[in-house]
Amino acid sequence: MISLPVGSKPPDSYRLRIRGYLKRPAPLANGAPIAHPGWRIYAKSTHFVDPLPSSGFLPAAHRRSGQVRGRLLRVIEGQEVAESPGSYLIRALVLGESWSLPSAWKRGLQACGLSHLIALSGLHVGLLAGMVLALTFRLPLGVRSVLVMALASGYLLFVGPRPSLIRACFMLIGVWCSLGLRRLPLPGNTLVAISALMIAMSPGLIDDLGFRLTVSATAGIFVLSPILERRWRSLPGWLARSLSVTVGAQLGTLPWAIPKFHLFTPLSPIWNLVAIPWTAMALGIAALWSLIALVADGLAVKLFFLLDFAALPFWGVSQLRPSVTRPIIVDWGFFEAAVMGLLLLGILAERKPIALAAGFGLVVLVFAGRTVGESGVLALLDVGQGESILLRDGNAAVLLDGGGWRRADIGSRVLLPVLASLGVRRLDGLLLSHPDLDHCGGLVEIASFLPVNEVWSASGWRPEGCVANLLGLPGVRVRSLWAGDDFRVGRWELQVLNPRPGQRRGVNDRSLVLLARFQGRSVLLTGDIEASAERAILKAYPEATRSVDVLKIAHHGSRTSSIVEWLDHTQPVLALVSAGIQNRYGHPSMEVMKRLEDRGALILRTDQQGLVRLEIGETGALKITLPGSPKQPR
Repeated sequence: MISLPVGSKPPDSYRLRIRGYLKRPAPLANGAPIAHPGWRIYAKSTHFVDPLPSSGFLPAAHRRSGQVRGRLLRVIEGQEVAESPGSYLIRALVLGESWSLPSAWKRGLQACGLSHLIALSGLHVGLLAGMVLALTFRLPLGVRSVLVMALASGYLLFVGPRPSLIRACFMLIGVWCSLGLRRLPLPGNTLVAISALMIAMSPGLIDDLGFRLTVSATAGIFVLSPILERRWRSLPGWLARSLSVTVGAQLGTLPWAIPKFHLFTPLSPIWNLVAIPWTAMALGIAALWSLIALVADGLAVKLFFLLDFAALPFWGVSQLRPSVTRPIIVDWGFFEAAVMGLLLLGILAERKPIALAAGFGLVVLVFAGRTVGESGVLALLDVGQGESILLRDGNAAVLLDGGGWRRADIGSRVLLPVLASLGVRRLDGLLLSHPDLDHCGGLVEIASFLPVNEVWSASGWRPEGCVANLLGLPGVRVRSLWAGDDFRVGRWELQVLNPRPGQRRGVNDRSLVLLARFQGRSVLLTGDIEASAERAILKAYPEATRSVDVLKIAHHGSRTSSIVEWLDHTQPVLALVSAGIQNRYGHPSMEVMKRLEDRGALILRTDQQGLVRLEIGETGALKITLPGSPKQPR
């Protein structure tokens, strides 16, 4: 990936020469399988990005595609339609820029098992081909085949050579060529031949998730769908056919999808019955609107309401709670996911003994893999430059802050796999220490996948940005906390020490500060408070803060916090620091680390050890586990 300063764009050229800093962001170490970030080159400005001369068919097609895309973007970036739902629909379905969709849309679609609707694939190629065939039904077969193949090739050149589109377009061309040669098309053979050819040309595709998903989904449709359709012959023909296709594709992708996304969406086939026809209509509207925009942009702006209407369901799924979408959070690898797929297929078998045995095996698999809620656990998650803390006792669990990134969704990429590995399937509460993105963002995102009962936060934050999204979660109660309040999470006893009632100044110093007690052990969780708040807490709660067992160091170890008086009074045995590797703020401060070392505290840092898991036994014994250590930066 290329990173440029905000607001700058690279030259529209088929080949570029870039001078910058080549880096690979440091991976997070939580003891759970999280995809490592790819390589990135950082250029200081477009002055260091030069277009290179190129000739031939592909560069010419790229230039023409760039001109068409630029004209469409100028229309949808106009003031009248910018940031409207319809503009996102055009970017995703026509321009192939699914990354530009709002994160809430993507999370909602993922929770429903509908992510494939906005990730351009064989579905979209098939829908476009179906439209062409429907509009040209009176033309000779040869003309129709030429039009379909031209559409597939043009669409591939326009949106870019991603594996799913290459596979779909070449399969479509292969099938129509066989018809032209008066040969019976064999889609299974075509799939094998094209997949083998793609791997021969680019062996790295074997490790590409998009390639695995498109091939396995297509194989599931070809192999499993006929079996399922025969099994469901008691249903109406259209329903049996539609369900068999969606279920076959889902079963085929389970071994790759579950280890990657940690979600099993049993209602996905039902959602798809409605979503695929609507997507076909939306794609038709988007394609027609794009053609109008290329020749009459004024008329296209007036017709933009049609795109907004077509985009409404895509926005609507982002408003659904997990209790409606019903995703099942799992922590399974390839083997368990493959076994689950086979058992689900066995349940659908025609022979009752096989179906009963498969059903029994599925129950054993699900309950054998279900982690029993552990007692007295505190986990400091590795979220890079940010903070997230899990408190748990049995099945009772709360998440204090959730980290947050400006350009990516930390909820689905980090929090979901980590919480799945820790056996968390629901949250009693989301606690917001303060509204900075590196604490607040992940709380909003994880609520798309896990049922949440309440949101707890101090009052007085402006209802904007992350705070507005968090306090506006559908169906979730909001509770305000002030110094002096106390509550319980299982057997965890939590006392609020900050902010004081009526306090309104200073974002960091108004952070929620909690004293958590379990089986005689005390843990002080400090948010991002600074020196003035530390002095105020010492004055208000001298006994509660005296000689704590565990101190979460405030503000990622900044030198504006952890003053001498604070450390002398709290005297922590264990100090926890949440910070990102080589972060630009210089956290944690060497001065603060020296103060802790001088006082004999054991220091554990997420930038060095990764996730820190503390378990307090029934006798108060403290056990420390570092599942991601040693953490090696790349």
